[in-house]
Amino acid sequence: MSYKENFDLFLNRAKSYFKDEYEEFLVKLKEKPTKYFYLNQLKNNVLNIINNIEGIKITKNKDMYSYDFESIGKHFLYHLGLIYPQDIGSSYVSKVINIDKGSVVLDMCSAPGGKAIQFSGVLKESGFLILNEYVNKRALIELSNIERMGFSNYILHNENSRNIALTYQGSVDYCLVDAPCSGEGMIRKNEKVIEDYTLENIKSCAIRQKEILDDAYLTLKNNGYLIYSTCTFSMEENEEVVYYLLEKYPDLKLVDIKLDHSRRGLPFKDLENFKLLRFSFLDNSEGQFIALFKKDGNSINNNLIELKKESCRLAEDFIKHNLEIDNYYLMKKNDEVYLKLQPFIKTNLKTIRQGILIGKIIKNNFIPEHHLYRANILSDKFKYVYDLNDEEYSLYIKGLEFTVDNGSNNYYLIRYKNNSLGFGKLSEGRMKNKYPKGLREI
Repeated sequence: MSYKENFDLFLNRAKSYFKDEYEEFLVKLKEKPTKYFYLNQLKNNVLNIINNIEGIKITKNKDMYSYDFESIGKHFLYHLGLIYPQDIGSSYVSKVINIDKGSVVLDMCSAPGGKAIQFSGVLKESGFLILNEYVNKRALIELSNIERMGFSNYILHNENSRNIALTYQGSVDYCLVDAPCSGEGMIRKNEKVIEDYTLENIKSCAIRQKEILDDAYLTLKNNGYLIYSTCTFSMEENEEVVYYLLEKYPDLKLVDIKLDHSRRGLPFKDLENFKLLRFSFLDNSEGQFIALFKKDGNSINNNLIELKKESCRLAEDFIKHNLEIDNYYLMKKNDEVYLKLQPFIKTNLKTIRQGILIGKIIKNNFIPEHHLYRANILSDKFKYVYDLNDEEYSLYIKGLEFTVDNGSNNYYLIRYKNNSLGFGKLSEGRMKNKYPKGLREI
């Protein structure tokens, strides 16, 4: 099919969904999306920093903020991990239920990490966050985002959903499936979505979504919750998938989402569509569908298996010299050393990251890593700290060195506006820049 044929198909389907609001939908379709960001509540003085920024327009909308400037990825708010750009409809996914601290939360299709970041903010380093992304390239992007935000109490897998289900069966309190979909909500943002927009693709997405949800169901504990979401308007991928789950699993109950949002699900058979949420361009959103289920059955609850403490003399010596911290857990994987304040969990799955990558053992020397200095839980533990002024900040994010008048030769936590940015190595009055090359401003 041609681009025009695909676009006409999209419009015809949209007309059947939005009915009396279709003309308004067409107007919104041609408008530039409103840009929002989520505030990292675990950072220092975030509200004060946001409220005192000059020269740019930032407007609060409930707990999200809209902005009207370009290149947010180059702003100090982004570099410091104080914000995460996110669609306002997408932000509602983590709000449909109050997650208890200490819970085990699984995000089955987690890249690029926006919803995982919000879950981390809710858990506040308690419990455990299990993340999975099937596409390796997307998983690495997610890793970068989570590291930038400073979160650490998680495990990030690069696996298929079936392997995740078999490993974590009966272990999860809250599971999110933000499923791969036809992406109708992305059309305003990315016209290339239309190139692959066919009924065949929509049906294929629906089949894959059901397969992932079947696996997600297996991970739930009794009384566990399943959140299902997409960024598409398609009934085949939304209401019909919800209906499929309820028909297949009698112990899954659809929960009425008690949020102040008027647009509910579309009518389908005897589905209680008023319990579902729908966002679209009409809500200044790129599109989000959300359903919440509770499992009320008789399956066995399983606990995560914890690993025994490991020892690494070089890492322990470095920690003793540089941080005020006594109780921690280490895990060594090849030449890499990881740290957590809770025990590591046992898994045979393909894992990209568990805990904080604090350093590497190279030629019998411990060399610290960027993640060590970005982790929120360690930000107030460092003995050697250097606070940048505005001029030094501009040099640092470009990877440049600068002069320091006082201080001993050592590795330093580098902060800006009282928030962790990275690290440097002071040597004879020069701060050697250790900000990762891939993050620097050119």
